[in-house]
Amino acid sequence: MNRRLPFSGPERWRQPGADRLWTYNLHAFRFLSGIQPRDGLFLVLDWIAENTDPKGPGWEPYPLSIRIREWIEWVHSNRGLDEAAAHRIVGSIARQTAALEAQIEYHLMGNHLLENAVTLCWAGLSLDGERASKWVRRGLSILREELATQVLPDGAHDERSPMYQALLAEALLRLAGVADKVRSRDADTIGHLSQSAGTNLLGSLSRLVHPDGEYALLNDCALGVAPTYGALIQRFIAGGDPGMENLDTRLGAWALADAGYFGWRDGYGTCLVFDSGPIGPDHQPGHGHADALSFELSRRGMRVIADTGVFTYNPCSVRQYDRGTAAHNTIQVDGRDQSELWESFRCARRISIRSAGTGFRDGGLELHGSCGGPGKSGQTVMHSRSIRIEPPVIGFHDELTAPGRHQAVLRVHLAPGLTCSLDSDGWKAAAGSEALARVSGRGFSFDATTTPYHPRFGVEIDRPALSAAFDFHDRLELNWSIHLL
Repeated sequence: MNRRLPFSGPERWRQPGADRLWTYNLHAFRFLSGIQPRDGLFLVLDWIAENTDPKGPGWEPYPLSIRIREWIEWVHSNRGLDEAAAHRIVGSIARQTAALEAQIEYHLMGNHLLENAVTLCWAGLSLDGERASKWVRRGLSILREELATQVLPDGAHDERSPMYQALLAEALLRLAGVADKVRSRDADTIGHLSQSAGTNLLGSLSRLVHPDGEYALLNDCALGVAPTYGALIQRFIAGGDPGMENLDTRLGAWALADAGYFGWRDGYGTCLVFDSGPIGPDHQPGHGHADALSFELSRRGMRVIADTGVFTYNPCSVRQYDRGTAAHNTIQVDGRDQSELWESFRCARRISIRSAGTGFRDGGLELHGSCGGPGKSGQTVMHSRSIRIEPPVIGFHDELTAPGRHQAVLRVHLAPGLTCSLDSDGWKAAAGSEALARVSGRGFSFDATTTPYHPRFGVEIDRPALSAAFDFHDRLELNWSIHLL
């Protein structure tokens, strides 16, 4: 979370001033495998002694789901534990799993509900007794239903966040490893379901990775939370799968049509990711952003154009900005977001995708998408964008339609650390002395500005950005380009 607080005193597990996500991470114990066993034992026993209130933050279903798995794996990895300590820890794991079973997150659904199901299966397979068998049955029932819903036919996760997709791929593939150690019909079913879904999630995730090895910042995605794609491949793909491991071999156009993500990659470290998908599933758009028809671009292995990321989940102006249209590489009309966002995870009227796809026209590759969203006074604002790729030029055609008079702002947010300078052909983006790309409008000029970049929770970096404002009546067409250098 990139925020440091002292772990001391009677409130050490309930840090005053810490937000909910920070506290969840403390209680989740993801750090357990990375510290010395004696320190791990101290913290596990200290948690058991200090967290006896069932209404405390550590007993909420999400941190329960993560911690139970981490503790089970840690106990298996430390077979030399004192018998009394091991008995106390395993007893606590059983009580925690019972508490989880009593508060499954049906109300949130999405990744939370799937994490709950993974943990019920994991704990049930790891323990003996009738309660453990019941956990397996209930976990399997939820797992079967949610995987059918949440893993799209193209292998992407339906909340459309690379960060959560990576976390779920890891959880499912770890569960498959647990199931492989147990001989039962339910274990076989759990193993097959989790291995298949985890592999599908991991396969589609490869499309959402830049040449720098990190994820595209689509929707709620922050770096440093989920394992990198490379780390997942190293851990779970035996012997390495050349099609998944080496991104440079997967060149040309690609499509995750069910998720609404399309892109292109070449052999020179260029990677384009185009978002023409919905804000998220209708029943759970909480991790979605108002970013339809936005894109990210890398060149020579470095990010050139980047979305904004996520600074916090707390309800505040920064959270509102990160989710809003102005934080993305698309067009904002009349100062409104494409979808009506409120609180931290709420969405009212939202954008609808009318078309999306990829194809070849007149010898060139074209990515395209169109959407309609709520405008002022009950109007609908239509936006279509086509991206024509004829290296070294990437051409953009934007068309807006909305009855009456309006103002539109086209924004292009560059990556931090780049310089942006104006010459006779447009704005040149460079990393030191290395020129990477030039952005220019046809019949209009961009203005340079600075915008915040939130690649990780709690981290803000200033970076250059370009914008162009337009007044229009009923219809607006824009043509502009990025020249790869």
